[in-house]
Amino acid sequence: MRRLLLMLPLVSPALQAKELLWCLDDVPGRHQFNGHEFAGPTVDLVRQLVSSAGFDLAFTPPTPLPRCLRLMEQGEVDLMARLNYSEDRARIMHLLPYGKAQPELLYQAKQAKAIQSRQELIHYRLGVVRGAVYSAPLLKDLVELKTVEVGSLAQGFAMLMAGRIDAMVATKAQAQDVLAAEPDWASQVKTAPLQLARTVEGAVYLGLSRQRLTDNELAALQQALSHD
Repeated sequence: MRRLLLMLPLVSPALQAKELLWCLDDVPGRHQFNGHEFAGPTVDLVRQLVSSAGFDLAFTPPTPLPRCLRLMEQGEVDLMARLNYSEDRARIMHLLPYGKAQPELLYQAKQAKAIQSRQELIHYRLGVVRGAVYSAPLLKDLVELKTVEVGSLAQGFAMLMAGRIDAMVATKAQAQDVLAAEPDWASQVKTAPLQLARTVEGAVYLGLSRQRLTDNELAALQQALSHD
């Protein structure tokens, strides 16, 4: 009997913490997949938040942003991070602010003529990430400009290097992550003098499923975030 008791789990399955499934892509410097698991500052932050709220954390395989958004809408995942706000996203998930957003910049090939003014933008092909949400002033401009949708920032910078687009839209942190993973590109790009600054500084958001989380579970995560 003693032997059987020692083989029983220390915690009853009914009492084990709920596991939240986080959908995320491989973003070097932020939440990087090393072939076995994700690591990086975003992972550390979210792991601490989820643990403080009394949950365990699981990860999808590296998944592009557009597919993560579809999975969230279908009720297949619980969590996303480092999101910009949009009404469409707020419809399918609770968006909790947890950090400051950075303004978008234009990245060009180093040898290209520098983009100086908004009037010049109409002559250029701008790379934007499919499914990404940009600041309101920039979105207004993008409606009237020639944009090329790319699957990821890394793909966009590769197209910039190949001359398939004229400029890539990214924040400084995003660009640094990509260039750190591809150091040969770092000496071949520059930021345009034209600044696509936000008129009002925004936030980055944690996205939590409206389908999979109860009110009590949402409240626990909100409380943990407020104490972070």
